[in-house]
Amino acid sequence: MDHQPLAMGRRRLARLRSSVAVMPRVHLRELGVTPRTLQLYRKALNSFLLYLVANGISLPRRAEMIDETAAECLNDMFQNGDSLTNAGYLLSALKRFVPQVSRSLFISRQYYNNWRREVVPTRAVPFTWELLHAMSAASLKTGRGDMALILLLGFICFLRPAELLSLRVADVRSFPSGHVIVRLDATKTSVRKQAAESVHTCDFVFARAVSSLLSGRDGSEPIFRGSASSFRTEFARLLSLFEVQNKGFSPYSLRRGGATAFFNKCGSLDMTMLRGRWQDPKTTRIYLDDARAALVSLCFSAFTLAMIVKVGCPWS
Repeated sequence: MDHQPLAMGRRRLARLRSSVAVMPRVHLRELGVTPRTLQLYRKALNSFLLYLVANGISLPRRAEMIDETAAECLNDMFQNGDSLTNAGYLLSALKRFVPQVSRSLFISRQYYNNWRREVVPTRAVPFTWELLHAMSAASLKTGRGDMALILLLGFICFLRPAELLSLRVADVRSFPSGHVIVRLDATKTSVRKQAAESVHTCDFVFARAVSSLLSGRDGSEPIFRGSASSFRTEFARLLSLFEVQNKGFSPYSLRRGGATAFFNKCGSLDMTMLRGRWQDPKTTRIYLDDARAALVSLCFSAFTLAMIVKVGCPWS
């Protein structure tokens, strides 16, 4: 009897087992959220456990006791000046890692909602198209074409800061017809939908700028040449250059300003929602109304206006 085929089959099975053994395994409870979010959830849980240790509290076993203890932890965070965001991470972490308590967090949710009502949201002031163009041109004149393009992409494509900094050269493609397509992987909505997202625009000037600023660059490299910290530093430098550092602008102003300018130009809520990847019309309208109200009270100094005119736009 020839045992060679059997032996070969066993060897293949052994190789398959060894290859599977080295593959990174992800627990099912961790699917559906980004690694960054999981990290924040774990950090929130660790803080909760440290709270228990510091106060001599045993780890609760029953759902209602976990709820009461988590609520007191939230109150402790509130009294000590912690952020509402961290409080939200704690509740989300409990729901994901201890799902049996998700329907029992009555007191915790009440405390969280009370805290949220006490917080006055500070939303980023939206950029105007003229200031955005001038800041992008100023970046280009100092040899920072990567920053110039990041500003344009954030404003025109309504991108969040984290999405901007994760973009690689191959994720953005422009066409002679004026179309620009931006591929977005692992955004907060794409993970939820388990599908990659994209943003499409049609603007000849923007398409030429994208083509020029990405020419000769390797597709695998990040568009922004630097870390998130260096981006914030360069962003702050540009604000200071135009003397608008005290106007309430932040990197998120790119998305707010771009969406507001686009909606004011086209007047279509559906088109604005599609490019901004919003789902709810009511929430989108509130978002845009609030941004337009902020623009009404935005006032630039004579120096800022003169700088905007002086710098000009290299792509017009």
